Amino acid sequence: MPRPLHEIAREIRSDWKPVDYAAKPYLEAMLELESVNDQYGADSGRYIVEYFLSNAGKWRGDVAKRVKAELKQMVGRRASDDIVSRVAMRHTAGRPGDIPLDAVAVTSQGGRTREYPAVLRPDRHYGGSYLFVVDGAGGGWDVDTFLKGQGPLYIDMGQGWVLDNANELRAEVRRLLSTLERGGGSAVGAPAPDADGVLAAARELRIAASSSNPMRVRRAMVSLLGELAPFNDYLGEQDVSARFRTLMRDLASRG
Repeated sequence: MPRPLHEIAREIRSDWKPVDYAAKPYLEAMLELESVNDQYGADSGRYIVEYFLSNAGKWRGDVAKRVKAELKQMVGRRASDDIVSRVAMRHTAGRPGDIPLDAVAVTSQGGRTREYPAVLRPDRHYGGSYLFVVDGAGGGWDVDTFLKGQGPLYIDMGQGWVLDNANELRAEVRRLLSTLERGGGSAVGAPAPDADGVLAAARELRIAASSSNPMRVRRAMVSLLGELAPFNDYLGEQDVSARFRTLMRDLASRG
């Protein structure tokens, strides 16, 4: 019999310190749930677990590996869905359009090692192309150049940082690019984002429009754009999703 979600959530909280801010709201929701069939407000337990998994890439180690496998089994996710689910369901914590990689960039200098988040980032100068970026380590290459390489990669020749697991990252980038070329999450049967949030946001926008209150309309539009962006990710339309998120931030900044 599966463990209760609240019990799993307590184990996660005790092992993952500090919890990444992008995953924290979903972990807190799991603390209130018994199973994936329960409801948390307007969201299903399955929805909460899927979003937690999609934002838990930075949680690593033996406990993380075991618990993630347990949660994936509870929601019926296949191992092959992992890359796709990040495209289809993740609210990107970094820049709009970033696609985070599972294989964290491990660097070394003088026998010391550090971990940095690695992402595919849309190239704003060349539409449809991506950059491979090691956030925080000063490393960024166009994808073609990165994939043509072999073995460790020097990030900063002056400082001597070396990307030790570059081949592992190259393999993941190739898999991810193949998925994107086939049309995002829908190409391999990943679950589409939950439509309940979109419907609720659309209803709120309709009510706001009838209120003649510009601030309320603007906030409802922000909410609706935020709900629609993951659907564009799911369809492989990262450029559209990035524009949605940019517009969402712009509207939100106006109050």
